[in-house]
Amino acid sequence: MRRRHFLQGSATIAALSSCERQLISHERSMAEIIGLIRMGEAAESDFLQYYRQRIAKLDNELRAVIELHPAPRSSHQGPLHGAPILIKDNIETCDGMLTTAGSLALIDAPVPAREAFIVTRLREAGALIFG
Repeated sequence: MRRRHFLQGSATIAALSSCERQLISHERSMAEIIGLIRMGEAAESDFLQYYRQRIAKLDNELRAVIELHPAPRSSHQGPLHGAPILIKDNIETCDGMLTTAGSLALIDAPVPAREAFIVTRLREAGALIFG
């Protein structure tokens, strides 16, 4: 590992640890997360980064998350604006995530023509579907 990468990684971890102690925690409710984002006390990216790191840490043993979206999008500022959401891996999305329910036989399946109703509703409400 190069020194620069080590220092950048250390700075990121230190910043996240500080932010985590103050605002970001897995013990926060969805209402609290949305409230912090709306008040500008935390950004959507703060929670996404926290949950990505938490998944990376825990999922080696659990193996519950098949895929994380590299750039989740929110199209509306609704009641769930900025809320990080994971959906089951057999719910259709049109953003390139695998919706194969873990089946290797479906890896090359075409991207669906439309999203599942629940995905559309979550996006309309402002949720960030990140996995």
